[in-house]
Amino acid sequence: MEAAPPPPSPTLGKSGTITTALLAASSGEVKLQRMYHETLAYAGCMRSHAVPGYSDPQPIDTPTAHGIKMGGNVDSNSLRVQTAQKACQPCLPGL
Repeated sequence: MEAAPPPPSPTLGKSGTITTALLAASSGEVKLQRMYHETLAYAGCMRSHAVPGYSDPQPIDTPTAHGIKMGGNVDSNSLRVQTAQKACQPCLPGL
């Protein structure tokens, strides 16, 4: 059985919303912890930039996926969300 390719980083859903994304932790637990703290800072930054629906990251640890679930049901086409994404991008230096 072939291993599934890793899912992409944060993606936009067909409806134009930011949807769940898994960030693969290829270098083990230390990288996963660093990524978690970065995505937690990003989520807080998004909320501080008037995107209250942006949820905190959730660690994922299943037999088929290890990483971090991030995002929320926010309108990625909104100028407010796009402005917040630009402002908060420095919180994610590894991505």
